[in-house]
Amino acid sequence: MAMSSGTGIEIPIVDSSDEEVILKTKMIKLDTSNWVQWGCQMENYLTARQYDDLLMPASEEAKRSPKFRQKNSSALALLWGCVSTELEGVLLDNKTSFYDTWEALGSICGQRSIVTICKTFYELISLK
Repeated sequence: MAMSSGTGIEIPIVDSSDEEVILKTKMIKLDTSNWVQWGCQMENYLTARQYDDLLMPASEEAKRSPKFRQKNSSALALLWGCVSTELEGVLLDNKTSFYDTWEALGSICGQRSIVTICKTFYELISLK
């Protein structure tokens, strides 16, 4: 269960084989100005849980599988603790698909804006 803490939330990362908590991470809450940082944290979290397939469009067949539906529902539930109040309407408008919600949040928060792209590029070249 995610615990609120200031401007972010504390999220347990569990071992899926026995649901034992192996560490906790503090996730910032998404607002309209921090897509790059928040998106990077969320992508890393989803990858660690092997949920990164949710970041791509899924086939209709995949959407019907119980495993996909469980992952999709878990990721959607996670978003409620990871977005600011001003963005909760996006969650309500896209309540059945994590991918659609992810894309809508990215669009609203500047995922494709030139400022966001330049900031991401700068962060990438700074890794050298």
